[in-house]
Amino acid sequence: YQRLLDKLRGLPGVQAATAMDGLPPNRPLNANGTDIESYTAPPGGPYELVDYYQNVMSEYFETMGIPIVQERGFQQADAASPGMVAVVNETLASTFWKGQDPIGQRLQPSFGDETPWFTVIGVAKDVKQGGIDRQTGTELYLFVEQTAGAPMVAFAPGTMNGVLRTALPPATLSQTIELAVREVDRAVPI
Repeated sequence: YQRLLDKLRGLPGVQAATAMDGLPPNRPLNANGTDIESYTAPPGGPYELVDYYQNVMSEYFETMGIPIVQERGFQQADAASPGMVAVVNETLASTFWKGQDPIGQRLQPSFGDETPWFTVIGVAKDVKQGGIDRQTGTELYLFVEQTAGAPMVAFAPGTMNGVLRTALPPATLSQTIELAVREVDRAVPI
């Protein structure tokens, strides 16, 4: 994926490019079991379920225009960090850490015993994932450049959606994008 993104970022008229596994705003609800450190569900919930896991590549928040409202988003240096890092949305932070600082809190996706804990490094503005007419869900962002080397198969997204930011009309770039993709991998669907 990285080679393709680098190629797309270099195209004339492309301001930014990224990839993610779930494309807003019409994603199905995941409701992933997640251990959340320092949180015990009260009777009646909310339970330790995260509505959406989003596997993202570098420049995701910038390309999508999603503001980071606390601390920071992912940086390339995070790919080599020994500790796994995550970004959460405002709804997740206020649901599970109400009145607490979410930065430095830890979560563990329920993918098995070998799954590492992720430390929250930032909070992103809420994004509608399940439809623009639906309530915003809790969301956990995982950095593909870091998780790709993790031992758990569950972190390897099977499908990624590429997104470009440009001021040009999409039709102007369509052939150029198709040629760039074909140069990197002829088997990738466009």
